[in-house]
Amino acid sequence: MGTPAPLPPRFQDVPFTTYEASAAGVSRSRTRARDLEAPFRGVRMPAGTGDLQARCAAYALRMPPGHHFSHATAALLLGLPLPAAVRDDPRIHVTAVSGREPRVRGVVGHLASRPTPVVDVGGLRVSAPVHTWCLLAATLGLDDLVALGDSLVRRTNPMATVEQLR
Repeated sequence: MGTPAPLPPRFQDVPFTTYEASAAGVSRSRTRARDLEAPFRGVRMPAGTGDLQARCAAYALRMPPGHHFSHATAALLLGLPLPAAVRDDPRIHVTAVSGREPRVRGVVGHLASRPTPVVDVGGLRVSAPVHTWCLLAATLGLDDLVALGDSLVRRTNPMATVEQLR
């Protein structure tokens, strides 16, 4: 099989939707070439760029309003330390504030009972640091939760105060 035709420059290094590609004249067969991955339905990205930031950017292309990255995914996007078992899980966590939680391959869906604080991290909607810490309290052990809380308050530019964590 030959080398796939080059993609238009705006699609070469970032995730994109198949709809956007089609509108730009990229053929359907080109979006199925081996140099691209399909991390989510209707989304393509260059093969081998599947780190957390890239996977979240890919999912964000199809993420409905009212959804945001949460739990371990939010902590990692915020640069917070997590134990290896949690950090190395390839799934991304997404919380829906309205409607129903996402049910997508590679995504752990959650449903919030009320609006939750969200911050922008590199153009991605992410649970706010203190809220992320509270969400992880249900899954992390005490030592890991204390380490996470310490990292929130003991920084040059703290993400939280001890009082907020209380």
